[in-house]
This record gives sequence, C-alpha cells and structure tokens, in this order.
Amino acid sequence: MNMILNTQAPDPDRALVRDIERIARYLKRFGRPHGGLYEREGERLIDLALAIATEAKNRLHAQKARIAELEQLCTQDPLTGLLNRRGFAERLHLALAEAKRHEEGGGVLVYIDLDGFKPINDSFGHAAGDEVLRQVASRLLATVRETDAVGRLGGDEFAVLFTETAWHNGWRRAKTIERALNTTMAMIGDSLIAVRASVGIQAYGAKDSESDLLARADTAMYETKRARQSNRDGVAA
Repeated sequence: MNMILNTQAPDPDRALVRDIERIARYLKRFGRPHGGLYEREGERLIDLALAIATEAKNRLHAQKARIAELEQLCTQDPLTGLLNRRGFAERLHLALAEAKRHEEGGGVLVYIDLDGFKPINDSFGHAAGDEVLRQVASRLLATVRETDAVGRLGGDEFAVLFTETAWHNGWRRAKTIERALNTTMAMIGDSLIAVRASVGIQAYGAKDSESDLLARADTAMYETKRARQSNRDGVAA
C-alpha cells in the first residue's frame, strides 16, 4: 500500500481526521480481507474507523464554533452588542496599519461621551441607564456603514471609526451623529429621558499612532463638553 499521509497540514487535527478517512476508504476498497470471521471482523473495524473519523470531525467543528464564539465574546460588549474596548482597539490598529501600508488616505475617529448620564442612573436606576446605552448603540449603528466600526469603550463612552473617509465627509457624518444623539428621547417606563452627548472629531492618517489619536479625540470631546456647559451656564445666567 503506497499511501502518503499529509503530516504537514496547517491544522493537525483536521489532517488526522482526513488521514483516518483515507485509510478506512482505502481498506474498504482495496484491502478487504476474505474468509469467514476474519472478513466479518475486518468489515467491522473499517466501519468503526469511519465512524471514529466522523465523530472526530463533528467534535472539531463544534470546538471551532465554540472558539469562534469565545473570541467574539472577548471583543463584544455584552450590553449593547457593539465592539468593546479591546475589539475597537483591534479595528483601530488595523485601520492605522492600512493607512501606513498605503502611505495615504485614512479616516476619521469620533469620540462620544454622554452628558448627564450619572443622574439617569441615580434617578431611574441602572436598568434605565442600561436601556439608554442600548438605544444610543442602536442609533449609532443606524448612522454608519458596514465598513465602519462602532464601539462602547466603557461606561457611557463610545467611539466610531469612519475608515477610508476624507476629513470633510467624516466631519459631516460625525455632526449627523451628534445631532441624532442630541435629539434622542428614550422612553423608560412612563418617563421620557432626553439623551445628550458631546463629540470629539479627529482625522487620522499614515503618521498617527493609536494612543495619540485616541488622546486627541478625547481632548476634542472634552472641549466640546466644556463649551456646551459654558453655553448652558451663560443661558442660565
């Protein structure tokens, strides 16, 4: 029997299953023994080998599906279904690497922080606060493309990454997000809660680093928040 097993496959578990199947099929076709009990036992062993290969294949598929599920949980925010901080950081890393690879283009990062979120939790409870966060996530997802990334970085902080987007288009889309969030009214029980958010907008390109870009966007967001607060204080005065 001149049969070469594939021991150099990139997936050794899958290669093992394939080799077991090849051996069993080869024996079934060419190596079937003859004669009484020996023949019956040989048939039984061949069928058993095929059954083992099938079971191993099914277990591998289930294992790979579970691994994929766990990997998704590592990068997904369980409350909103958005990317979590780790998942968003991975998407940002890939986007900056792509910009560096082509040495041109880039996109726009939008950093978002909800205004007055703590009083919502204090007045209506954390369940109400969670519902507000879910509605904010839904509103954000409704304003982006499939190629963009939306993440909840923690607490009431969100981020949106517009990939392969010129500054003027990214700025316009970020302003659309800002208007959408600041006109959102969340119905919690019998109460209608107004959502308010401050937004920081920063372009990125081939020369940017992740930490510097996030810091600039965070600073821009707080400048917006301070300006909004000053305007409210001025109106109140």
